[in-house]
Amino acid sequence: SSLDATLSLLVTSWVSSYTTSHLRAASRACAAQFARRSPSSTAQVLFLEATEPPTLAAGYGYPESPALMEALVEEATENRFSPLRCWRLSWRRAYSFGHGGSCLARAYFRNRDVVLAAVSANGWSLDLADESLKRDREVVLAATAQDHLAFCAADESLKRDRDFVLATVTQNARTLRYADESLKRDREIVLAAVTTDGDALEYADENLRRDRYVVLAAVSQSGKALMHADESLKRDREVVLMAVAQDGTALRFADGSLRRDRDVVLAAVNHNTWALKYADESLRLRRDRYVVLAAVSQSGKALMHADESLKRDRAVVLTAVKQNAWALCHANDSLKRNREVAMVAVKQDGLALLYADESLKRNRDVVLAAVAQDGRAAAFVDDSLRRSIASELQQ
Repeated sequence: SSLDATLSLLVTSWVSSYTTSHLRAASRACAAQFARRSPSSTAQVLFLEATEPPTLAAGYGYPESPALMEALVEEATENRFSPLRCWRLSWRRAYSFGHGGSCLARAYFRNRDVVLAAVSANGWSLDLADESLKRDREVVLAATAQDHLAFCAADESLKRDRDFVLATVTQNARTLRYADESLKRDREIVLAAVTTDGDALEYADENLRRDRYVVLAAVSQSGKALMHADESLKRDREVVLMAVAQDGTALRFADGSLRRDRDVVLAAVNHNTWALKYADESLRLRRDRYVVLAAVSQSGKALMHADESLKRDRAVVLTAVKQNAWALCHANDSLKRNREVAMVAVKQDGLALLYADESLKRNRDVVLAAVAQDGRAAAFVDDSLRRSIASELQQ
């Protein structure tokens, strides 16, 4: 219609008058979304925005269109864009140009349905909501369920509300980070948090990080929570065993005395072979053949953390390359020259020929096995053998 054409010209004229590309993009995106849903609502919005850009101040009342709000809720729910962020961008840019705050944006920030839909898709949108909605329990719960950082923007009264904090940490443990300090000393709340996410122990009061029961609950959920436990509990064998059984790499946070404990290291290695890296700085356990065999049988590349004496051990290296051909890279040079070891490696992955000794890159049987497994291994064949094979093929 002629009205639509006129409005389009007005909007185009206003949008193009701004040099800020982000604002132009945001305005066009919003206009396009609204136009597809409610022409009548769009006409109101575009007319206000197109004809009076300098007067989008708080003193101007904007009639909130139910159709427009419904469209915004649908957009936020489908998570195609964040209406709050889009219009906050418009408001900030307008303010920087001296136009004051946008009453249109403020209308969105106060609308409970729009905000609830937005924070459900993007919890941090709570930061942009009206202050009254930052005190709304349902809105804040929806926001924190999506992103624990949203609790930072919640009203202080909710951060001091014991029942509310208990509810938030139950659904997203890391909201404990922004709870009132008095509630970080509440054993029930902290237990609820670490049972959901052990790493939330980081935000607990220092006294509760010395509480053996709380720490056991945390490390049973996340072994790495041992990092936040009191030093006295990092020397507790039961606590450390629980942690490494859940995550072998938690061994790095254990006291040095327990990183020399064979049973603890084995429990860690059995869960995650890379835990061998954190075993006993004196290297005693990295020289323990049984421990290293347990590690390389699960991940051949763990050979890199073994003591040099075991990198010369034929049985250990064979076990490693059977599990991962690329473990040949970490074997002692004497075993890189070993035909049997090299054959095991290249039959599993021809490209492992790269790490074989130069003498084996001239060995016809090893090379043929490697190329048969992966033709790209031909790139690592010795030139003299390549010429010999080419000559034979020509004959």
